[in-house]
Amino acid sequence: MRVVGYVRISRDEDKESYTSIVAQKKIIEEQARKNGWEVICYYEDDNWSGYSFERPAFLEMLKKLEKDEIDVVIAKDLSRIGRHNALTLLFIEKLKSMNKRLILPNEAGGYDTQKEENDMLGLFSWFNEMYVKDISRKIRSSIKASQSIGKMLIKEHFGYKRSEDDKHALVVSEQEAAIVRNIFKLYLEGLGYRKIADYLNNDCCPTPSQFLKAKNRSSGRIYKAPISDKWTSSQVQRIIKNDIYIGTLRLAKTTKTCIKGKSKQNAESDQFVFKNNHQAVINKDDFDRAQLIAERRKKCSYRGSSNSINLFSGIIICGDCGSYMIAYTRNQVKSYICGRYHKHGSKHCSRHCISERELLMIVKEHIAYLCDSLNQKKFTIDMEKITQKKYNRVLLDDLKKEYQSCRQELDELLLQKAKLAISISDSTHCKELEESFLRLAEERAKHLSYLQSQLKAQNENISVNKDTKQSIADAFERILEGSNPKRSDIELLIDQIVISKDKCLEIKLNANIDSIT
Repeated sequence: MRVVGYVRISRDEDKESYTSIVAQKKIIEEQARKNGWEVICYYEDDNWSGYSFERPAFLEMLKKLEKDEIDVVIAKDLSRIGRHNALTLLFIEKLKSMNKRLILPNEAGGYDTQKEENDMLGLFSWFNEMYVKDISRKIRSSIKASQSIGKMLIKEHFGYKRSEDDKHALVVSEQEAAIVRNIFKLYLEGLGYRKIADYLNNDCCPTPSQFLKAKNRSSGRIYKAPISDKWTSSQVQRIIKNDIYIGTLRLAKTTKTCIKGKSKQNAESDQFVFKNNHQAVINKDDFDRAQLIAERRKKCSYRGSSNSINLFSGIIICGDCGSYMIAYTRNQVKSYICGRYHKHGSKHCSRHCISERELLMIVKEHIAYLCDSLNQKKFTIDMEKITQKKYNRVLLDDLKKEYQSCRQELDELLLQKAKLAISISDSTHCKELEESFLRLAEERAKHLSYLQSQLKAQNENISVNKDTKQSIADAFERILEGSNPKRSDIELLIDQIVISKDKCLEIKLNANIDSIT
């Protein structure tokens, strides 16, 4: 008789009073001895909820049952098999159909599928499900109560860390925050999510999960979640969209309709929003501009992924049909053509286009006229002034500490490798050891290279010693005097450019500039 034992515990369900794995195995061993059997193996799910039947050991046991490699399954009671009423009863019926035996010694004086039916089994299974649902309701209620008063029960966001004085408070992690600021800077300059991800990967910039793994390692914890070694466009998009970086804490953003179900997004009215909750990484004006740009790009399908930035994509609109005009290059001349005509032909709109060079000249003339009419008056957008010097100093100190730590780790790895190589004579083990050390050393050396580049960049930033202060006048000046203006300046000043087939142009400024002019 091929007999196996199944044991399971869940920290959420059983709290501190749970029957331990060891105690469950003793009950199973005793039941097997009564029948003159020997348990050949155990299937063990530690810290898995009984409401889910996607448990690794349980699924492995089920495969063995289907392959006819097991005759009898013994578990302490019905709740160990599962706490989902329907799925638990279906599993028992499946065992019976396969002519397999299930024994539950602690279930209502003992239950055995080979003996007479227990009419109360369905009631016991229902009670087990009600128990876990009741616990789930209490946990959700407790979390909601904490969230309503601003207690943070979520994981750390990239760019922040928990305060050592208050685990519910966020403080800026300067090395990560510098990457966040750079992502916003690149996005405002016209790059798209994919292009920014490529830029970060080419710069060997660590990903959020790599930073989290390093944090866990430094505190002596093991990080078990998957590690992404490359930046992706979705990671960049999440950062651009997240208002955590302007000091806003959002709690209860998602909810689950059932236990172990998929999360769904809550309406903003159902979320708990705390503005000015913590130190901002990005000033609000830059964040708002990024959201406007994202919305504009979404409408016109602009991705910012070409080798050269299209200055007016998503800004210039056909005055005849209302579609966005798209960029195209012919004979090395970049121009903008009606998107509807380009896609559907002359039945939908006429073929009218304008070169980027010609359009830029018109925009410069318009800005020059504005400057003259304002008598060179200096005017600025009200923005939160960020002293980059302060951030750079903190970041530089953090980078130096991490560089020294990483350097010591690499030296220690090489020393350990030398010691173990001497003590191990087996060539197979030596080869495995060599491969392991090479992998670890390569990872540390790559991170050292990144830290060196960041240290150099921060030293240069501090030597410049300038405060970042954005002004409309500065943007005007850059466009008028520069031969290659930035897209960020165009987007700062201009909301829309409408052009009709007779090349009649209407330039619409952003609202805050219109109010000044």
